[in-house]
Amino acid sequence: MQEMKADNKVEVFGLGTIVMDYLAYLDRPLNPGSKHEIVDHFSQAGGPVPTGLGVLSRFGIHCAFHGAWGNDEPGRQILAHLAHTGIASPWRPAVSRNLPGPSHAEKYRPEEIPSAAEERSGFAHVWIEPSGGARTIAAYRGSSLPEFPDGFTDIFPKAGLLYLDGWPPGTAVTCARMARKAGWNVFMDLGSPRRDQDALLPLATWVNCPLSFFRRAWDTTDLMAGAARILDYGVRELTVTDGENGAWFFSGETRFHTPAAGIKAVDTNGAGDIFCGAQVYARLRGMPPEAMMRFAATVAAIKCLSRGNLRGIPSLDACLRAAESFPNLPRGLP
Repeated sequence: MQEMKADNKVEVFGLGTIVMDYLAYLDRPLNPGSKHEIVDHFSQAGGPVPTGLGVLSRFGIHCAFHGAWGNDEPGRQILAHLAHTGIASPWRPAVSRNLPGPSHAEKYRPEEIPSAAEERSGFAHVWIEPSGGARTIAAYRGSSLPEFPDGFTDIFPKAGLLYLDGWPPGTAVTCARMARKAGWNVFMDLGSPRRDQDALLPLATWVNCPLSFFRRAWDTTDLMAGAARILDYGVRELTVTDGENGAWFFSGETRFHTPAAGIKAVDTNGAGDIFCGAQVYARLRGMPPEAMMRFAATVAAIKCLSRGNLRGIPSLDACLRAAESFPNLPRGLP
């Protein structure tokens, strides 16, 4: 691991999965076993944490990310994405020990990347249906794990938040312990059950999960029962999302429901990740819970109006103005 100087700009440090998404927009609802026409397609870097950090970076918050990728074509695209979105990646991937990590000031140069064909980056194939933007996903995390991000609390002395999706197992728990010891908050995007969640959840300050998590983790569809189980770990705040049915907020004795915006979705892929990034922004900037939920739901809805994760998200000012009319959105958005 190379020695690194302190970065006094970074406010949020993220650790998690990063993959290249290959999106195909279908001519009709997915019918397994049949052939479909692809009416549009493109690729983008994906993963809960880098997508959430992309929202934060667009809204003016300096972020850093650590993950793993190979020296293959998806890896080159991942590096270009991090550089383009302004997300610092000071640790070299485990599979790229001679690879210069991009920062806010460095530029990505493909000719500097050595060949390591034995290592593979993560990728996902995403099939998106024309009506409502429903998606089907098949994903591969990659062939390696990232090196442990040694001393991250010292390298980012001005940061106060660790952003996790629970991957890689073990490392996420160790990093969460280090963050809490340093006085940081820990945000957990809990998209699916984790094998070490009993160790991780007591370290989380804020948690977001989809309603489907309760069924997959504990075989229950009872919102209140599932929320109570997470809060019993000592989590300070919990948000639970359920697509077009809106989202719920829980903290102590406070609990309320926020409806989804009334929109016709084009692409729902990544909406939950966008919701999380906007939620973290609102929390960092001191919005009260009701305003935070309206803002996060607004940004997620705007994302669903166009194809891709970050492509259709406008400026922070535009998102703040749109949230003022929530659950209705102003005309002229993507």
